[in-house]
Amino acid sequence: KYIRRAAAKAIRATKTKKYKSLKVASYTNKGCTYGIRAMVEGFMLGIYEFDKYKSTKSKNSIKKIIISTDEYSEYELDIQKASIQMHKGKLIAQATNLTRDIVNTPPNDCYPQVMAKIAKKVAKECGLVCDVLKVSNLQKEKMNALLAVARASKHKPKVIHLAHKPKDAKIKISIIGKGLTYDSGGLSLKPSDFMVTMKSDKSGASAVIGILQAVAKLKLPIEVHGFIGAVENMIGGDAYKPDDVLVAKNGKTIEVRNTDAEGRIVLADVLCYAQE
Repeated sequence: KYIRRAAAKAIRATKTKKYKSLKVASYTNKGCTYGIRAMVEGFMLGIYEFDKYKSTKSKNSIKKIIISTDEYSEYELDIQKASIQMHKGKLIAQATNLTRDIVNTPPNDCYPQVMAKIAKKVAKECGLVCDVLKVSNLQKEKMNALLAVARASKHKPKVIHLAHKPKDAKIKISIIGKGLTYDSGGLSLKPSDFMVTMKSDKSGASAVIGILQAVAKLKLPIEVHGFIGAVENMIGGDAYKPDDVLVAKNGKTIEVRNTDAEGRIVLADVLCYAQE
């Protein structure tokens, strides 16, 4: 992690310069290629900027980074292994930056339908299986808790299921992400200062998409299922209320005391669906 951080700080320090290329040498890894992977990740994560909405884009003059594999004479660095680690570092950093892009996208441009489109695009590019449940499917699945949270928004909820299913997978795991594309707090309205960062309430869901992209591109020999509850928590005449009693997918009742506890209500249904 120290190499990754150092590489990120180094690349950030060049942003105000006009260098066209950089060279960094690896002299202390003692034949280990993981340090090179960390460098690649650090460079790609450190140079990241979200400037999609800025009229003036930041310009990066660096076109090439050279990583020297010269080692002390008593150690031999396997160039093929180093190349593999560089490739892995690149894929992991790309997935991380994709996650950052989704998190940073404002709620007027990233709501449940958009999150479903992003998931479908990633699935198509990476060979993942993608299944999106819309309102009629959610009603059939009796996801009444999730549907209650989404009621007051004009943006209909989605449950997104991404899957990486290689042959002869060694293990099967599921990851579940909270996808509140915006959280006003509902009728238990947040103070205005606390609403400002609520585009980031979809961070868990964004991470699920990024993780599945990385898993697929790295061709990991494990079966991974990612589940996302994509919902917007708003206010309106049909908003769910404190004192409401909701019946979740598994038949458990939930007495609502605060509508700003929407995340656990959404995830209750998504977790039940994932288990099934």
